[in-house]
Amino acid sequence: MKKGKIILGMVSLGLLFGGFTKVNAAETDFAACVKQEECVLESDVTIDSTIDLTNDLILDLNGYTITSNVKTPNAAMQTSHTLTIKDSRGNGLFDASLGYAFFAYDGGTLILDSGEVKALDAPFAGNNTTGDMNFIINGGTLTALHGAAIYMPGQVNLEINGGTLNGGINLRMGQVTINGGNIINNNPLN
Repeated sequence: MKKGKIILGMVSLGLLFGGFTKVNAAETDFAACVKQEECVLESDVTIDSTIDLTNDLILDLNGYTITSNVKTPNAAMQTSHTLTIKDSRGNGLFDASLGYAFFAYDGGTLILDSGEVKALDAPFAGNNTTGDMNFIINGGTLTALHGAAIYMPGQVNLEINGGTLNGGINLRMGQVTINGGNIINNNPLN
């Protein structure tokens, strides 16, 4: 029992002073975990308000579910940095069924390597009044409950190398490269 307390204390100090670059997170320390270079979930997590990331982040769903209670027109997480979503276990889910999942602004980059991201509105989105955005889909699934899986209203770079976009793309301008993957329109609420 003492060993567990010592390890927890070391992790807490690492979060406080930024000494760790990869941290495992349960719901109680998720806000601190996303301030690191890599955040690996150890339990299901609920987000009740928008998280504005202030650093590059690799978010590993690790087989767990993040449920967002953030409603449209807001996103669960937004960034002007690089956010990579992956799932090292293969059944992780980011569920933003009440609004947008991820929002990129001021040159921010959203990358999906694996896992599933589901949102009421576009799982990956930006806004043409908040600067450029970049989206890269290497694998995994983006599902919009209605509308487009990717909303790109401004100057952006979209690269699709694999994975599945369920809901298509709403594109106004930018550069698109499609090397693979699937684009379908099987929205549950349409």
